[in-house]
Amino acid sequence: MNVHAYILTYNDERIIGGTLSHYAEFCSRIFLMDNMSSDNTVEIAKTFANVTIIPWSMENYDERMLVKMKTRTYKDFSRRGGQHTTEVADWIIVCDAD
Repeated sequence: MNVHAYILTYNDERIIGGTLSHYAEFCSRIFLMDNMSSDNTVEIAKTFANVTIIPWSMENYDERMLVKMKTRTYKDFSRRGGQHTTEVADWIIVCDAD
């Protein structure tokens, strides 16, 4: 069974290691949706073999864009394979880093 996680993050270096360790236990792929972190979030994520970092940028907080990302992105990437993976997921988790 293939489980994918989509994790939205921004400057979460304090917690990202624990978050990724948790999901790495049962997810075949983890997609870190990083909002241009300026700390070590991305560097920490790069130490995990099954993590793909997807950079994106949102200068002003826009709840509609976040909802769209949480409800649409996984459909584009994991339900049929595509841009970031050819593996089709049986289950998908979408969450924030915290």
